[in-house]
Amino acid sequence: MTLVPERFHPDPTVLRKRQPIRQVLGALLAAGLSLGAEEPAPPLVIPIRPAEIAPVGAARATLDLKEVLERADRANLDVRVSSSRADAADGERLAARARYWPSLGLGALGRRTDGTLQGTFGDLGRATFDTALLNALVRWDLNPGAAHFESRAAGEAARAARDEVEATRLEAQMTAATEYLELVGAAALVTVARQSESDAEEFLRLTRALEEKGLGLGVAVRRARAEAARRAQARAAAEEAFVLASSRLAVSLDLDPTVTIVPRDEAVSPPALPAPAPLADLVARAVGGRPEIRIAARDVAAAQARLTALRWDAFGPGLSVEAQRGSIGTGLSGTGERSIYEAQLGWTLRPRAIAEQHTARARLETARLQEERTRQGIRSEVVQASQSVELTRQRLGQSREALDAADRALSISNTRFAGGLGNALEVLQAQDASAAERAETVSVLVEAHRAVLMLRRALGGSPDEP
Repeated sequence: MTLVPERFHPDPTVLRKRQPIRQVLGALLAAGLSLGAEEPAPPLVIPIRPAEIAPVGAARATLDLKEVLERADRANLDVRVSSSRADAADGERLAARARYWPSLGLGALGRRTDGTLQGTFGDLGRATFDTALLNALVRWDLNPGAAHFESRAAGEAARAARDEVEATRLEAQMTAATEYLELVGAAALVTVARQSESDAEEFLRLTRALEEKGLGLGVAVRRARAEAARRAQARAAAEEAFVLASSRLAVSLDLDPTVTIVPRDEAVSPPALPAPAPLADLVARAVGGRPEIRIAARDVAAAQARLTALRWDAFGPGLSVEAQRGSIGTGLSGTGERSIYEAQLGWTLRPRAIAEQHTARARLETARLQEERTRQGIRSEVVQASQSVELTRQRLGQSREALDAADRALSISNTRFAGGLGNALEVLQAQDASAAERAETVSVLVEAHRAVLMLRRALGGSPDEP
């Protein structure tokens, strides 16, 4: 008898046990996975297909972030209202300065007197005479201190109004940029939902083909059909959310809400995150660059100037200078020249101005408190924006790894199902997990861009600054 080593005649039972292991290893290799070192995660990019998003037959406008910011700068209604208020404040500033100028009057008088007159010492007599008077009057009536401080208050208010225009413009740009990011995110979610629907439809075709060949189960087909219908509904909901996001942005840009705004961007990718910086430096930069700080400081200066103007108005001296040049006579043909000059310096006590100082002091205190609250609000915004950027750094890395893991798990499930090792439920769950992770990635990317914009805004910069 010849002895043959056992390894050349394996037990059929052992072969049957090893066969699934080989199939699993083959499925792993077919999926492109390595049993060795971990492969790096792919770039975190979610594509967008703008041409497929807008409803058929709808009017559309294709914009990018730069175009959105330009239109928000020139067409936003809040900016235009703020500019009108600034123009009105400039008019009040000019009116306050005009108090330094004298008034000019021109007049002509013709009079006939016929009857009894009373003289200086009370004697009565009858007289008949004519009077003709031509006169030019220049009068300068001024409280110098009150005029100076009222002019200063009006000037500070006008400069604050101009700073308010800048703040409103930046806020309008920030709102438009945020709404544009929401639009891009909604467009990316439409793409994710359509891809998920396409995967479900492809899987439905595969389960039907396997059932027809006797290699699949009818329950798998029914599950695939139900999942395809559910994902079609999810795609419709994503498209509706995109239309609503477009309508909100159109209102901010003063466009017809029926126009569908389509983003020009073809993908959502991570933003360039600013380098970490000490929080104290960021706060100092924000306090020095925000227009809100300048507005609050000018409001304090204007309130202080108004209070001082009231003090001068209540107790300060009044200067009056008058000059007249004209002619007088019994008729226009027989008039003689005359000149009158008058100057007066006096003090007038005005109780009303004294009472108004109480209100002015309260408004000054309110302005100072508002300035401090503005500083505190800016500090809080900088802290929150800085923390959001730092959290974004972590979330982007985690999202990249989670998305890569979900895509690899879906690839394994598809390979297992095609090789007869998996079931329909496993594939559908993997598809759901991949679509959910893609949707979460879109949210993370949009929030990352928003965090960068919020930090720029908190520091007093424009949303389109690098």
